[in-house]
Amino acid sequence: MLMSCLVVDDEQAAIDTLASYIHATEDLTYKGGIIMPAEARDLLLAGNDLPDILFLDLEMKAISGAVLAEIAAGKTMIVFSTGHADFAVQSYEYGAVDYLLKPFSYERFLKAIEKCRQLKELSTNDPGFKSNSITIADSRTARNWIVQKDHIAYISAFGNYCKVFLADGTHLMPLMSLTNFYDSLKSDHFIRVHRSWAIHIKQVKDYNKDSVTLHIGPEIKVGRVYKPALKKWLQKYGKV
Repeated sequence: MLMSCLVVDDEQAAIDTLASYIHATEDLTYKGGIIMPAEARDLLLAGNDLPDILFLDLEMKAISGAVLAEIAAGKTMIVFSTGHADFAVQSYEYGAVDYLLKPFSYERFLKAIEKCRQLKELSTNDPGFKSNSITIADSRTARNWIVQKDHIAYISAFGNYCKVFLADGTHLMPLMSLTNFYDSLKSDHFIRVHRSWAIHIKQVKDYNKDSVTLHIGPEIKVGRVYKPALKKWLQKYGKV
């Protein structure tokens, strides 16, 4: 499956490295490298002839990669590349497929490409897959998981982390607060019911003024400030 690639980085050496990796990979085409972030911003805003994969440096002097990622989100697959490991968690808030820590090898580059290839195949077979999926970086296994949002049953807070429980009974633990992860879902199928819990509409089995019982998982206490919004949400989906 042929995929086009664009590199945005304010260091020419970094562009050259990625260009060499792209040229060395049979099913990739190189659309070019952009060293000026403002030029990349204009290209992304125009939205014409965008690449399948955008390799994007996070830390650039003129315009940060995070700003460009917000523009590119949903339009192309984003792979961040940076020399700073502390940006890893932030990168997944923008739906990045992968995160490459400089300097990275060709073998590590190929792992990112394989993730992009799998995502493109899924989105080609199911056009709604990409918009309905999210990449979750599991801190326990150091692996990235592409998960359908509707496969998430509920989420619980766990210090600086959160636990994402899937419909098959397994769970992932990204290094993100519950609030940040919940906001990244951008789906009305989820709602906060407590400062430590968020649930998916499909999982609601029973409800009373003080708690929600799920098909999978525990009975969850409903926080006082969340009760009015929860009732409206349940009414919207015919659960009340």
